Amino acid sequence: MDIIIQMLVLVLGHTAFLKIAIMFIKNWLGLEIHAKKESKIIGGEDAEETEITYQVSIRLSGNHMCGGAIALFGVTEVVITAAHCVDSGITHKYTIIAGDLRRSNTSGHEQCRSVVRIISHESYSGMTFANDIAIIFTDKPFNWTEHVRPIELPYPYQQTSGDVIISGWGTPKRWLSLGCSAVPIVDDETCMEAYASVVILESMLCAGFLGEGGKDTCQGDAGGPVVSVDGRYLAAVVSWGKGCADPFFPGVNTELSYYIDWIASHVGNHTGNPIGVHTRT
Repeated sequence: MDIIIQMLVLVLGHTAFLKIAIMFIKNWLGLEIHAKKESKIIGGEDAEETEITYQVSIRLSGNHMCGGAIALFGVTEVVITAAHCVDSGITHKYTIIAGDLRRSNTSGHEQCRSVVRIISHESYSGMTFANDIAIIFTDKPFNWTEHVRPIELPYPYQQTSGDVIISGWGTPKRWLSLGCSAVPIVDDETCMEAYASVVILESMLCAGFLGEGGKDTCQGDAGGPVVSVDGRYLAAVVSWGKGCADPFFPGVNTELSYYIDWIASHVGNHTGNPIGVHTRT
């Protein structure tokens, strides 16, 4: 099946079109992978002021495409998102918006940054969503305020348990307020049983209410933060799933602790703005 899909999209030479084509064809064939039909955080609540300070909206030509999270690695500020959300070939068309709780109006807390570099994982697979992670470097760091502040990263191979906080705006034009919800981690073995016909890698983190459903990320939330309730660190970024809030299929996310060394290898080679220019208010 994957070979057929790849042959169908070979005529499209641009990475962005390739990713869109893969998602479209998978949906058409009943293999829906986080190009979800519903919108926003399913079953969630509106986020409160200063609650989700690390969340960003990744916009392509001004339109919300995906979520992401501001993180600090050493002295370098980066935005972490999913590889399937971005295309390094059109970097100049992306902007990153932080502090935008409600997209329906302007609060004055919003900060906009241009994108100067995107690094997607070299082994990312658009067919299996393996290594679905990307680093975004902006033209200058965000000013840290009570509405905009980075999230901590996990240490290498740190295992996350308990509940995680998911957040996002979902599909544009359908939901304009940032939503959030707490959902429990689903262990690897249980997740593998749920997705019996799909490979669940060790570097994927599953979360959701199995047997209940009702709360989940959905279309437009991809790339957004999955934060450990206990440790308050970025445990994962939203990657893919079957449907939205399906009681039989948890959401599947890219687990950050497996990519700390990879992030370090690229951040160390980037000559961007240090955090010394931040305003800590």
